[in-house]
Amino acid sequence: MTQKKKTILFVDDHEIFLQAMISNIESPDYDIKTLNDGYYLFESVEKERPELIVLDMQMPKLDGVKTCRALKNSEEYKDIPIIISTGTEDSVEEQKVKMFGAAEYIVKPYDYNKFKKIIRKHLGLDNKEI
Repeated sequence: MTQKKKTILFVDDHEIFLQAMISNIESPDYDIKTLNDGYYLFESVEKERPELIVLDMQMPKLDGVKTCRALKNSEEYKDIPIIISTGTEDSVEEQKVKMFGAAEYIVKPYDYNKFKKIIRKHLGLDNKEI
């Protein structure tokens, strides 16, 4: 019996970053979907519920913090793990997003091997080889 692939939704307003992300973390264990703004996130999640969401902290219409808070306040989506991705290391912001329910706060540029391990942990795949 083959196991259904997990779905990760990456939300970032920089297309080049999204493409780099896909090429560096792709795996046969999960599918990667992308959006370029948090504004469209709920519509996307309603169509296909991901097992993990990676949100950019700073986006034009609806930023990662507001999006995270909205998801975590939703009975339907509050259990989806959220990783906040940012270009700035800021311990105050990190505490704030974790208080709103984010599982992780990671700073760009990534160490992709470390990031893959974080993803696998939150998808329940950490006992499988990368």
